[in-house]
Amino acid sequence: MARTRINSGPDPVDIIVGANVRKIRNLRGLSQTALAEALDMTFQQVQKYEKGTNRIASSNLVRIAQTLKVNLATLFEGATENLVDGDEFKGRELLALSTKAFQVGQLWDRCDATVQKATLALLRTVNSNDPDVDEATAVSSQRKFA
Repeated sequence: MARTRINSGPDPVDIIVGANVRKIRNLRGLSQTALAEALDMTFQQVQKYEKGTNRIASSNLVRIAQTLKVNLATLFEGATENLVDGDEFKGRELLALSTKAFQVGQLWDRCDATVQKATLALLRTVNSNDPDVDEATAVSSQRKFA
């Protein structure tokens, strides 16, 4: 019997695997085009894999892991932790991250706590009049970095 999905859209595991490919590719300093050339495919195909739009065939998963020089299991990190009752992906926000936001996140992780604290203060000041800024997030961030 064919597998049916209640919710339309990419499978949650395909999303997390694609996000992991994207993260590792960026950490390796490879463009989508460079990865695509190494895999003998188009960069559009790599884009679809990274968004979870297209499933990655097992042979391509192996080739991607080899090209990125990671264990195959690394591409699946977080897949089971981000499922709730085997149903819905909680980390769907990975898809919503723009390329610039992703790059900021990578740089953020490289900064020490003092730089992170100063950066948060600057962002709060710049966005202090924005009604869309979540006050709860700002408060929890203040406690974390205070």
